[in-house]
Amino acid sequence: MRELSFSTLQVAGRLFDDIYGDGCFDSAWGAETHNRLKSEYLDYQTLRNGILHRGGELSSGVMIEASERDIETTFEDSKRFRDAILSLSNWCCASWLNRG
Repeated sequence: MRELSFSTLQVAGRLFDDIYGDGCFDSAWGAETHNRLKSEYLDYQTLRNGILHRGGELSSGVMIEASERDIETTFEDSKRFRDAILSLSNWCCASWLNRG
């Protein structure tokens, strides 16, 4: 579990599929929500990498800019990601309890 990477949901999804069966994230969140989270989370990971590893630039060399509204949106998105992870955790817990 220490090597579990949430840098992309696709990578994490394969590991969860091994434990909970194919399509774990689709089962926990629904396919539409999973696809939206996957896309949005990847966008945030790209920004994170640009901020932390490139001093505020995307790999293309374009400077990352953020308005006050961008910061507010990011905060709301982070709460949505948090809620999705909590939902996944509850789904996984229920799955284990149903196996027992």
